[in-house]
Amino acid sequence: MTAFYLSTEQVERVITLYKSGGTLDGIGSMFGVSRGTISNYLKRNNVSLRNNLILESTKVKIKEMYVSGVTNKELAKIFCLNRCTIQTILKNAGVELRPQTETSRKHVIVENYFVSIDSKEKAYFLGLLYADGSIRRNALEISLIYTDFEPLYRLSKVLYGKCLLKFRPERVGFFFNKEVKTKCKAQWRLLVGSKKLVNDLKSHGLTERKSLTKRYPNIPKEFDKHFIRGYFDGNGFISKATIKRNSCAGFVSATKFCEDLKERIEEYLHINCILSDKIPGISNLRVFGMIQLEKFLDWIYEDSDVHILRKYDKYRQLFSEADSTGNAEALLAFRDEFGYIVETPQNEKILVMSTHGLFYIADKSEIEAKIKEYSEAIINSQKAIELLT
Repeated sequence: MTAFYLSTEQVERVITLYKSGGTLDGIGSMFGVSRGTISNYLKRNNVSLRNNLILESTKVKIKEMYVSGVTNKELAKIFCLNRCTIQTILKNAGVELRPQTETSRKHVIVENYFVSIDSKEKAYFLGLLYADGSIRRNALEISLIYTDFEPLYRLSKVLYGKCLLKFRPERVGFFFNKEVKTKCKAQWRLLVGSKKLVNDLKSHGLTERKSLTKRYPNIPKEFDKHFIRGYFDGNGFISKATIKRNSCAGFVSATKFCEDLKERIEEYLHINCILSDKIPGISNLRVFGMIQLEKFLDWIYEDSDVHILRKYDKYRQLFSEADSTGNAEALLAFRDEFGYIVETPQNEKILVMSTHGLFYIADKSEIEAKIKEYSEAIINSQKAIELLT
């Protein structure tokens, strides 16, 4: 049989751990020896054994640390106890144990974010989730087309403190009879597993299978336009007609929800919104006329910190002659090939997302040159059209 010897420093550590409440089994497991070996070293150093009783002061510490957020696994290592022993101590102390889905998380979540809708950012995200989010049991999921990743990136940063988006490549699907083939574009997907966060969203009206049953949430009126902008980014549209005055913007949603939107938009802006049935239970809510359209879009984008750039660019192009003939088109063309700027740090490096779903670092000068190249190409093409006409 192989003999195990502990160094003087290890023996002192064993004595300290035992006196602080550690058990023979826990300390033995920590040093890779049997409980008998630990017992012998303690006896040789005139340490009285406790008959495996854990000190009351240790139990109080375990309870306090667990309530503050320390996990069972971490407590077991700190106090040299078995995880089952830790759980027994907590149960006897009347502490409600956290579910496994919470204790096994890889990433920390800001679970209290949606407790109350008290900022324009929260109102926007609630609107976006009302449009494109879904709840399944204790998980929240939302997916957007790959070109509209900005809001998901911001939401991930808010809830996780970092970007945890998953990229889903383009794929082909079939309907039930497999005769009609559909093409699903590439998407960004955000998944958040939190019972607390899901319950808070449910308290604001975001429920499972919400498509035909959702109603406008009860939020402070000062945040209504931000909620509506979020919903517009998910289920809204801007239609730019050949004849400019025939352009419109609106929503496609459940009839009852469209009625709620119509009531609020008309109350705030004193404009006329047209509600028409699309299919049973689903309606179109549209704003026609350049004056009314500009009033509506100016309202939802006023003081906007977060929005989908694709729709915001359409809005700018529709009402700004400078943008419709220069920079906005150049930026759109640039994004189609090169990607999106995600973050602009203080230095000359810029974080960019390519259209293939990859993040990489680019030089500021590289991006500026690319935009200039597209701008010149667009201006030249416009001049050519003018000469031909």
